Amino acid sequence: MIYSCHVIDEKTLEDIVRAVVQKILTEHPHLIQRQHEQGGVVQHYDRVLSEEDLIMCRKQGKHAIRVHKGTIITPLARDRARDLRIDVLVSDEPPPRF
Repeated sequence: MIYSCHVIDEKTLEDIVRAVVQKILTEHPHLIQRQHEQGGVVQHYDRVLSEEDLIMCRKQGKHAIRVHKGTIITPLARDRARDLRIDVLVSDEPPPRF
């Protein structure tokens, strides 16, 4: 028997994993919904989502944070959401005016 092995870089592996996860969630959307129901969703009203907001979300035991369309998500916040496994959900509705 002949086996072959291919070495791939981290970026390629990340792309493959992301594609597989996206396919699973597309075919089984109830999986992500169940996670949100168990952990709850934090509603975020500020115009900017920062790393600190995500750390607070995790400290509250939440698995998702909902932002409004047009909210600026800093690059560090995007990285921290991935690290903490927090889903950032974008609402189509404009933010309420206070």
